[in-house]
Amino acid sequence: MQSPNPHIILIGFKHVGKSVIGRVLARRLKQTHIDLDQEIERLYQDQYQIKLTCRQIVQQKGEIFFRNLEQTTLQQVIRRAPCIISTGGGAPMRAKNRQLLAAHCIIHITAKPKQVFNRIMRKGRPTFFVGKDPWGSFNHLWHSREKVYKALATFSIENSGSVALTVERIVEMLKSSGIKN
Repeated sequence: MQSPNPHIILIGFKHVGKSVIGRVLARRLKQTHIDLDQEIERLYQDQYQIKLTCRQIVQQKGEIFFRNLEQTTLQQVIRRAPCIISTGGGAPMRAKNRQLLAAHCIIHITAKPKQVFNRIMRKGRPTFFVGKDPWGSFNHLWHSREKVYKALATFSIENSGSVALTVERIVEMLKSSGIKN
């Protein structure tokens, strides 16, 4: 741990539960929770005076624009007082973002791939699935991102039961590693 007051940062694929776990974990540890996607949307609205979701920003402005905005937002959030931060699934994929995250406690949240795929598809096919085979696209992206998440993580935890149970397991891991009391 390089930072004397590190953030606890949740990373992982879209729909593994980072945001809800982050909120519950922050309450449990009596800390602030920041959802990076909400911060991106807020920054976009402040800059362009129009309210769009992250998905709409990607659809209207393109992925490169979105990733640049995500990086700017992450740089701003990292400067705040230590808190719990839930990132978007693609945030750790940029080398610059990994450098920003590296000094902090990184918790990789994972879940069963098929379960995650089904959660994603409930809202319709996302913009980041390419080609005609959504499962194949998901699977390729899942495996390439999981490698990055695991390499960056202080530790990984599967969110396969209740959120409360996952949070308690995180709290125990933090305590045993000396990160939080």
